[in-house]
Amino acid sequence: MIAQHGLRNLVVCDDDGERAYHNMSDYLLFHRHFRNFARTRIYMSATLQPKLLIDRWKLDPAKCYIINVNSEWDSNKSPIVLCNTADMGYSGGRDSVNKAVKKIDELLDSHANERGIIHTVTHLIAEELKANSRHSHRLLTYSNTAEKLELLDQLENKPSNSVLVGPSLFTGIDLSDDKGRFNIITKLAFPNVGSPLWARRFKFARDVYFGETASVLEQSAGRTTRHADDYSTTYILDSRAKDFLKYSRRYLSDTFMDRLV
Repeated sequence: MIAQHGLRNLVVCDDDGERAYHNMSDYLLFHRHFRNFARTRIYMSATLQPKLLIDRWKLDPAKCYIINVNSEWDSNKSPIVLCNTADMGYSGGRDSVNKAVKKIDELLDSHANERGIIHTVTHLIAEELKANSRHSHRLLTYSNTAEKLELLDQLENKPSNSVLVGPSLFTGIDLSDDKGRFNIITKLAFPNVGSPLWARRFKFARDVYFGETASVLEQSAGRTTRHADDYSTTYILDSRAKDFLKYSRRYLSDTFMDRLV
């Protein structure tokens, strides 16, 4: 592909001594690896973002059909509450983290005898919460992937008011029924522009950058209501969420938006 298209789409990342090569062109990757293998393709996901996908892959809109299968679940059983606690971006600093810890303590007071999950996005916030929360004894934290997997395996054996805390719990976590009655999203998970790939996307493919942020937000909010009879409450503390939801509506499903309080 470099021989065909030159270096303009190439992004090289070095992470802990491992070098990775990325192609910025979703269009070229799609045509090389998917398009030629089927005349008809069906893509299914709760966070598919179909209009963005059509644009990224340069598909012919006249040949694309978007089928929205609306959830039959009662949105009142899984409200998403915008708390507007603090700006959790870089400009917020330590003061914002302190406000977040205080708000989390208040929420944990109101969910005193229930299990839940707290998405911190960074290990630093998880550590601050563990060190300063009045409910520190309830918090289950981890420092690496192995510890996280071990913690998830043992979760059912933990006390009935345990709270799972960490930066990478957006997907693959099933906290159905009493395993999770509340879900706290401390900050929006904007991709790290310290990564050469995401820095390039932020500069040249903003839709991809903000689409990823929206996808992670929606996935995070889905960890604790897992079937039609299940119920839980999700709280978003980051005050940036209000404007983000206003300007990034097109990246989020109607089901997600219907849950907003």
